[in-house]
Amino acid sequence: MPSDTQAKLISLFFGAFILFNFPIINILGKYRTASGIPLLYLYLPIIWILLIFFTYRIVRKKING
Repeated sequence: MPSDTQAKLISLFFGAFILFNFPIINILGKYRTASGIPLLYLYLPIIWILLIFFTYRIVRKKING
């Protein structure tokens, strides 16, 4: 694995670690809503989908190039 790809994946891992850490999730779980939907229910799937997308983009560049 090239060092650039490896560095990007490691950065993505630490970013995900911070975003899914308990203090951040706890802040969003305090009865805050957006249009009647708790923010935590929006936050978790959106962040998860974005992480999958960014991982795909990083790995795809390695496969194609």
